[in-house]
Amino acid sequence: MVNDLLKEIKEANSEILNCPIDKWTVPDMRFVKELYWQDSASVNIFRVKGTQHPDYAGLESWVKLLEVGKRMYLNLPFFKQNPGYYYEKTKKIPSMYYQNINFGDYYIGADGNHRTAIAKAAFFLDKTDGLIHGVTVSSYRVDLDFKKHFDGITQTVSKRKLPLYATVETKAVSRDDGGGWMLEKYTPTIQIQDYKKNNYVILHNAKEAKEFLENINMSKFRRFFGFLKK
Repeated sequence: MVNDLLKEIKEANSEILNCPIDKWTVPDMRFVKELYWQDSASVNIFRVKGTQHPDYAGLESWVKLLEVGKRMYLNLPFFKQNPGYYYEKTKKIPSMYYQNINFGDYYIGADGNHRTAIAKAAFFLDKTDGLIHGVTVSSYRVDLDFKKHFDGITQTVSKRKLPLYATVETKAVSRDDGGGWMLEKYTPTIQIQDYKKNNYVILHNAKEAKEFLENINMSKFRRFFGFLKK
């Protein structure tokens, strides 16, 4: 077991622990199609790339967090006293929170910054499979293409000074849950209103939004779903 974690990890000079800590980008909740929450999941600690914590996002490395973390003076002794907390498969108490978007890399959520840095160091030195168990995970599935085309529509409307107003409406479709998990599903739509003619069209997916965007980007755009004409 690691006796002096900080000293050993500095001597190891690991590239995976010397990479910068990325900043979590909050997803546009209007375009979230699913939220899957697990109270006690397993995460590969080496796929944790960043954090939402403003003090630690942007730090030069996880090693730096081991040095400057405000509560590291408590967490490092705790690691020595109770290393089982990191290695056992039971639910973590206190919890460690992670989040990701579209099955991508993980980011630290409400709590667990110091413990994540410690786990990365300890698991690297011990050459484990990297899995930390019993953590809380929120996974967002976001329709990024739909959002991209919505942003394009609003930019074009503004640039061309079109008499249109674009908004997003998101409806909850379903919720399933059980012991320690929850899955919520949503349906986003884009509402386009012509405030001069007082009519509107609803775009249900990225394909429709892309077609609408291409339409209004034309110098003379054709009728779209029997709506716009110029």
